[in-house]
Amino acid sequence: MEGCPAYQRSFSSRQDDLRGAPYGQKPEKLCRPSRQLGNLSNTHRNDGYSTSRKRWRSAKGLPWKPASLKPIVLVPTILITIAIVIILGLLLWKTRRDGGILFAQKIDDLPAGYSFAYLYLPTIVAVMYSILWSWIDLDVKRLEPFFQLQWAVVCAGTIIVVVFWAVTPLQSGIFASSSISRSTAVPMAISRSISPVSEQADTMDGGFLNTAYGILWLGQRLPPFTTREFALAPFEARTSSVETEQNVTWSSSTVQYGTDLSCHPAVVTKDPESTFLTFDDGKGCVASQIALMEVGDGSKEFSAYYIGYANDDHVDYSLEGSGCPRNSSHDFLAIWKRMTSNFNLQNGSDFTALFCDSSYYSQEVRANVSVPDLSVLSVTPVGPKKKLSDQMVNITHFEYILGSGSRPNLDVSRILQKPRMNRRDLPDEMTLDQYGRLANLSLSWPVANMVGFAVGCSRLSPDMYFDPHNLTSAFRAAHQLLFALAIDAIMVPSNSPANVVSGRWASQMDAVILLSTFTVLVQTSLFIVIALTVYLLVIYCRRPSRLSTDPSSITAIMSLSRNPELVGLLRDLDGAGSGIFEKKLGGQRFRLQYSKKIHDQVLGLEAHPSNAFDMTQPEVSARPLTAESDPRPHPKPVRPVELSLPVGLIFMSFLTAFIVMLCVLRWKIDQHNGLPLPSNNPVVQQLILNYLPTSVSTLIEPFWVVLNRLLCILQPFDELRRGNAAAAISLNVNYTSLPPQLVLWRALRAKHFLLTAVCSTALLANVLTIALSGLFNQSFVYLSDDILVSQLHLASTKENYTYLNSATVMDQFYVANSNITASTTLPAWVTPEYFLLPFELPQSADRAARYKAVTTGIGAELECKEMNTTSSRSIYEFTLNNDATKASLSTSHYQPDGSILRCYSGFGDSNSWLEDNRDHLTLWGSPKGTNALEFLTTMVANNFTGTSIERGFCQTLLVGGWIRSNITLAPLSNATSQGSTLNTTSVSMNQMFMVCQPKLRTAPFEITVDNLGTIFDTKPTALNSTTANITDLFSLSKTLIRAVAYSSGPIWHNDSFASDWANYLIKKRTNSSAITDPYAPVPLFAPTAALVSEIYTRTFAILLSINTAWSPSLSSSSNPTTISAKVITGHWRVFMNPTMFNLALTILSLDLTVAAWLYAARPKAFLPRMPTTLASVIAFFAAGNLLEDLKREGEHGSKADSVEEQMKHLDRKGWKFGFGKLFPGTDGRSHVGIERVPFFTSLEHEGEQWARSEIVWRRVKRLGTFKSSKAERASEELK
Repeated sequence: MEGCPAYQRSFSSRQDDLRGAPYGQKPEKLCRPSRQLGNLSNTHRNDGYSTSRKRWRSAKGLPWKPASLKPIVLVPTILITIAIVIILGLLLWKTRRDGGILFAQKIDDLPAGYSFAYLYLPTIVAVMYSILWSWIDLDVKRLEPFFQLQWAVVCAGTIIVVVFWAVTPLQSGIFASSSISRSTAVPMAISRSISPVSEQADTMDGGFLNTAYGILWLGQRLPPFTTREFALAPFEARTSSVETEQNVTWSSSTVQYGTDLSCHPAVVTKDPESTFLTFDDGKGCVASQIALMEVGDGSKEFSAYYIGYANDDHVDYSLEGSGCPRNSSHDFLAIWKRMTSNFNLQNGSDFTALFCDSSYYSQEVRANVSVPDLSVLSVTPVGPKKKLSDQMVNITHFEYILGSGSRPNLDVSRILQKPRMNRRDLPDEMTLDQYGRLANLSLSWPVANMVGFAVGCSRLSPDMYFDPHNLTSAFRAAHQLLFALAIDAIMVPSNSPANVVSGRWASQMDAVILLSTFTVLVQTSLFIVIALTVYLLVIYCRRPSRLSTDPSSITAIMSLSRNPELVGLLRDLDGAGSGIFEKKLGGQRFRLQYSKKIHDQVLGLEAHPSNAFDMTQPEVSARPLTAESDPRPHPKPVRPVELSLPVGLIFMSFLTAFIVMLCVLRWKIDQHNGLPLPSNNPVVQQLILNYLPTSVSTLIEPFWVVLNRLLCILQPFDELRRGNAAAAISLNVNYTSLPPQLVLWRALRAKHFLLTAVCSTALLANVLTIALSGLFNQSFVYLSDDILVSQLHLASTKENYTYLNSATVMDQFYVANSNITASTTLPAWVTPEYFLLPFELPQSADRAARYKAVTTGIGAELECKEMNTTSSRSIYEFTLNNDATKASLSTSHYQPDGSILRCYSGFGDSNSWLEDNRDHLTLWGSPKGTNALEFLTTMVANNFTGTSIERGFCQTLLVGGWIRSNITLAPLSNATSQGSTLNTTSVSMNQMFMVCQPKLRTAPFEITVDNLGTIFDTKPTALNSTTANITDLFSLSKTLIRAVAYSSGPIWHNDSFASDWANYLIKKRTNSSAITDPYAPVPLFAPTAALVSEIYTRTFAILLSINTAWSPSLSSSSNPTTISAKVITGHWRVFMNPTMFNLALTILSLDLTVAAWLYAARPKAFLPRMPTTLASVIAFFAAGNLLEDLKREGEHGSKADSVEEQMKHLDRKGWKFGFGKLFPGTDGRSHVGIERVPFFTSLEHEGEQWARSEIVWRRVKRLGTFKSSKAERASEELK
């Protein structure tokens, strides 16, 4: 065996290398197994030791090898590792193919099981995998002296480093969440198509003009499948398997419908004898006799005109009426003019006139729309544009509405007892009013609706419209938008099977993804583990074991140490330090062999015959030596540096600092609503938020494992140090055959509670890894900073206020209509109940910023009472004339002082008839048959007899009536000024009347608005609002009463259309026509009063926001008031998972407590060296008589040759053992080591036990053998 350096290290190397690398220097070469383990030939030595393989296998039991180094463990480990690599590869492939592995509308919507699977399961798997490798690595290192496979230690150590420092922390960054798009092929079908031309005149009414107004001026959404340039034939998915979550996209072939304009300058001439102008398009259309406003009243600077082809009573000029031929029916004339009489007829800076020709087309396209709002995302043409004919779309009807603002042949006749044909709701019949939106352009009034739409589409300054290109673009945009909306209006459902086409469904959603960087790094690390594991499997399969049992306890090592030469070699090294061991044993050779001399064929360690060890020792007497006379060195007792107090203080300081850091981070997160993201890069985020916390855990866990392993090694010796230890808790205890953290149950059973606590903390370190890996998460939150802002408007009680007659301005109703029907956002500073006084909004680069401040809300509500015709404090009288074409309405109101105030309906052309209060309400339509009649009216006092109190009181009233009637008419007619009528023969009416008064209210609110003033949240800061007495606002509320009461006139109707704004908005608000349905019961007072008040409250708040520039109470303050506010901005912030934080804090606190206990009660420094090598442990009992005791027990029939039997035998005998100074050992000299009680002096009671032990020892020597009963009694004297 000469020349094999492995032998000289096997016996004195550490049995357990706590730092994952083999002890000693790198060997020059690895010896072949036959040379390392000895000569395995069939020859036999004379000393009784045989090395034959046959004799070896005939020993008791099969050759022992730990399960962790057998194929039964290593092969599954390889397969598990390969499976993890494959699974990661498949998941990464799925991520690249599908965009993710788990999908949800929001990542927080994932089921708890799925969230656990990607947040915590990978860490749990990594932790369990690391524990498996801790077990394998432990057995590789502790059995290295017996196998002499240094490269196996290198492999196992490398694997441990890779698993603990690469796989475990990196896996926490593998999974992340991201927003992705998924797509699949599905059948699509055209769900709506254009209705027949014959039906389009009924469906294409003024409603699309109101829609365009809402889109351009109020921010209303476009209808489904429309853009501002075109409309698409709608389509839908024809499969139930398609998910209906948000952020879905449909893609399909469909038809696009659009229009375009071609404009060119008009040739303009002026009649020298008049102000009339003639406009020639050069293609045969010569429009003459057109007079443009030149100066006006001097308050306006510009005038604009849209002159369509069709002639109508609603327009002043038309191309048809001005002489243009029929082939110009798709043309219109656009004019933009400065208000001056001296202007250049050629296009320039004062005057621009353009003739525009409209063309219409359809085109096959591939369209993408968003679900569920069905807004158009993109279109791709797949076919040429085709001219759209009048047989497909009623273009003439469409252009008529553009030019006149109303449907052609609209029945606006006011003939008594004649039914109104083709009636519509009031907004769809009346001409759209855009004055409020164009007032700031200094345009003369009136202007055509198309001018308002052109300005709304382009939003340019007035001077810029003199540029022909700008004017063309403005009208083109308006024309395209209106045509798209008209197409949407004439679409009807389609179920034709021929309309089914192929399409795709795509969804934008959150997904769990695998980050390629981290996944590849983990896979690479696992490939390294696989390669090294295969190497371990190969070498441990090729290298046979020469052990018959696990050498994991002191008793097991004793069973391997019965060779006299070995015992004699190590006898004098009992008190030697590790340096002396290296010096004395450095040149020795050892091998594991089978011995024939030992009973029952037990294995033992022996010194090789070629050893040249110098056994010469100084001459000594047989009498024991005292410490002073012993010439051998006595090194200072040692303790592992890991158990030293400075290291303990550093470790506890680290734990304390980490706990404090986590608590401070949690406090900062709670105080500041999260922490800013460390980076916008996802990889960096994963590194800092997942990898680093997990890395901290991988620092804590190995240190606990080191402490645990050291305590496992020292615990049996610490028990022996106390001097009276049973074999079960000292010699027989087995703490080194499992990973230290897994000996918890063994330590608890042996009542080693400190070791139990350390095992628990080492085991909980794995849980800590899981907790720290899921500690941080991200969420989008809003943060606030304090700022000062100025209040722009203040409520006052000024009375010098000239009102704009809001009865002719309908903006507030347009806004309310769009808000109720299309969920359009209310104007800035408006809620459904209040107008909030604005404050100045600072400029912010963040367009999503929000602002919070306390301001005053101003609102109004109606207090309504039901009236009847007899007993009530408010009585009404409603009577019809003899032909039901007129009615009288009066109300009487009893006051607390006993007086009566009488009021009369404000409907009528004059007040002359109010003297007798007869027949002042004109009722249009036919009263015959079943009909409904509803109206809201203002009230006035009698023009002749009314008092000032009555005049003031009646102006505040709003009276509403809802009537259901069944009237028959006589066959003979009466002649009236408005035609012949028929008298009624029977009248049956059910009616409900109520009277309402407005009440102003103010209240302070804490509001949250965006940078446009849109209200997001309101919180009242006072329990109740207060009644306000702001004179001009009170007058404004009365003005609104007149506007609410505005209608096309009370009309008998047998349909469900509404002729006034209030009933129309109630229909839309309730999504029901019951309030105007002639066949429905009369509305109940309570719900109707609540709805009327709600409509009034909403429109009043809107009216205030529109008219703030007109109201002196809300005008800008010359000395703005400064108020405190907060600016709120949205950010992605870092938060802590409360569960993981509490778990981590609990484990770290337990770590700190156990660490303090460990370093306060750590094993004393009494050993001359650490018992981490075979030679070190054997030297502690080589000089004693314990081996001889075991041998004698075996010779007398104890059968205690196997380790298991020896352990059982020692436990049955009840012997006690200890560690101390031995009275003369087998060589007759004093030693330090392990001995049976009472044949040693305990280190804790060395002085008092020395003399007594010497007397007992002499008596035992005189009595001879241990089987002597006297000797046994003597040995009991010290028990």
